[in-house]
Amino acid sequence: MPRPALSASRAVAVLNFLAAHPTEAFTLSDIVGRLGINPASAHALLGVLTDTGYLVRDARLRTFALGPAVVALGTAALEAHPVIDVARDAARDLAHETGLEVALTAQGGDHIVFLARAGDPSPRGVPVHVGQRV
Repeated sequence: MPRPALSASRAVAVLNFLAAHPTEAFTLSDIVGRLGINPASAHALLGVLTDTGYLVRDARLRTFALGPAVVALGTAALEAHPVIDVARDAARDLAHETGLEVALTAQGGDHIVFLARAGDPSPRGVPVHVGQRV
């Protein structure tokens, strides 16, 4: 197995973290603390991801969130894997028929990645977010 590229691993970790919190924005300190990345490395990495549109930065709050370039990646991935749209439709139908929340997942390396949710969350259910990895 090839040696992992540290900068690529860090970029993926940042994107996965933000994907698991899509409605939130985080400061450099938040990201460094949550992911254990060296602050100088994180600063450079966040700059590149922001310059390329994968992240957006709120200059006033000094926070980072997912950017529009991630949408293009997701759209391309859906075109490459059309079965996901079919599965989302089936999940909506199943949730409607059963009154339960349905989660659509896929294996992503050593993790399970949540791809979609349908139906209303149960108060006793496990809170999952699209993009979350377990």
